[in-house]
Amino acid sequence: MKRLAAALVVSLLACSRASAQQPPPPIGPFVIDLRVNFPGFPTDSSQLADSRGIAVTDLPGRGTGIDVGAHVYLFKWREMTVGVGGEGPRWAPERDGLHTPRGGVVEVDEVLQHVARLPAVDPRGRRAADAVEPGERVLRDAVEGVDHRVGRGGCRHGPRAYHPAMSHFFAYLARMKFIRRWGLMHNTYPENIQEHSLRVAMIAHALAIIRNRFYGGTLDPHRAATLALYHDAAEVLTGDMPAPVKYFNPDISAAYRAIESAAERKLLALVPDELRDDFRPFLTHDGDEAHRAIVKAADKLAAYVKCLEELAAGNQEFSKAEKMLRESVETLERPEVRYFLERFVPSFRLTLDELG
Repeated sequence: MKRLAAALVVSLLACSRASAQQPPPPIGPFVIDLRVNFPGFPTDSSQLADSRGIAVTDLPGRGTGIDVGAHVYLFKWREMTVGVGGEGPRWAPERDGLHTPRGGVVEVDEVLQHVARLPAVDPRGRRAADAVEPGERVLRDAVEGVDHRVGRGGCRHGPRAYHPAMSHFFAYLARMKFIRRWGLMHNTYPENIQEHSLRVAMIAHALAIIRNRFYGGTLDPHRAATLALYHDAAEVLTGDMPAPVKYFNPDISAAYRAIESAAERKLLALVPDELRDDFRPFLTHDGDEAHRAIVKAADKLAAYVKCLEELAAGNQEFSKAEKMLRESVETLERPEVRYFLERFVPSFRLTLDELG
C-alpha cells in the first residue's frame, strides 16, 4: 500500500513538471468583450431627487446597460504581450427624470444683473429704449424658460415616465418650502413661501370673519383662506423676486407680471383635466375681486408681522420695511384690517414670557 501511494505521488509530480514546461497558448491578435448588466437605481430617495431638481416619482428605477470593449495586441516582448484597446458603456433607466435645468425654477440672477443697469422711466413717460430692451429680452427669455420646463398639459419627461394618471402638481407645490422670501435682507429666521402662505391664509380667514360679523360683509372665510394658500404658488416656477426689483419701474413690473401669468398657466396645466376647472380660480388671478382684496390685505399684514418679529429679535435690517408696511396697512380703507391691527398685532412685539 505504501509503495502504491509513493508511486502515485511520483506520477503526479512528473505530470505537473511536464505540464509546467509546456508554453501557454499564444494570445490572438484581437479580443472583443461584450458585457450586459442590470443596475438598480433608487426610487424612493427624496435627497437624491432634491439634488437633481426632480420629484421622487421621476427617479429612474431599474436600468439596463451594455459594455462593449475591443483590444488589439500589437507585439510580444519576452513574457509580456503589449496591446491597446478601449470600451464604451451605455445604459438607460426604465424612466427618464424630469428635465429641469437650474433646479426647476426660472433663475432671476441674470434678470437682477440687467435690472441694476436699467434707468427709471422719466416723468414725461419716455424711456431709454436701448438700455431697457436688453433687460426685457432677459425677462422674455425667462417666460420662455417656464414654457420649456413645463410642457402643454403636463411636464416634459421621457415617454416611459408618463402615465395618464400621473400629475406633478402637488410635487411642485411641495417645493414651496425651498423658495425663500426677503432675499435681499438679513433674516434672523428665514421665511419661505409655504410658511408665508399659511400665515396669509390664517389672516385672510380672520379678516373675512371680522368683516362679516361687525361690518355687514358677505364673504366666504373658507374661500378667502383657500385663495391665500395658493396666492404665491406660481413662485415654485419663477422664484421670489424682491419687491425693490419687481417695482423698479413700470416696464419691469409689467414684464414680471407676464412671467407670473405664464407660470400660473403652466402650473394649472399640471392639474388633471377633470380637476382643472376646480383649481382654476385659485391658481389664476382672474375674477373674485372681493375675496382677492381680502387676500391682498392679509398679504400686507403678514409682511408687516414678519417685520415686527425681526425687530423684536433685534434685527434692525427690517426697520425701514416696518415703517413702510405700517403706513401701507394703516391707509387701507378696510375696517377689518384696523380691527386686526388693534386687537391682534400688538402681541407680536411681546416675548414668550410676556405673552404669559
